[in-house]
Amino acid sequence: MEKERIQEEMGTMFTEYKEAESKFHSNNVQADIFETFQRRIQNEAKFISSGDERLAAEYKSYHEFFQVKVS
Repeated sequence: MEKERIQEEMGTMFTEYKEAESKFHSNNVQADIFETFQRRIQNEAKFISSGDERLAAEYKSYHEFFQVKVS
């Protein structure tokens, strides 16, 4: 009886652990995506405001790049 109770508790704890681990990794991925978007926005502002800096040789900014891709 005691052994079954302990096994059940361990199963519950392990499930909670796996859920917490999953949330941790999901949050880290979301944070990386957010930081990437922030850098992209900062770069876009720099490309648009600066006469010298460009996204690539063919494109001045992300806006220009994506407009070409869409059309």
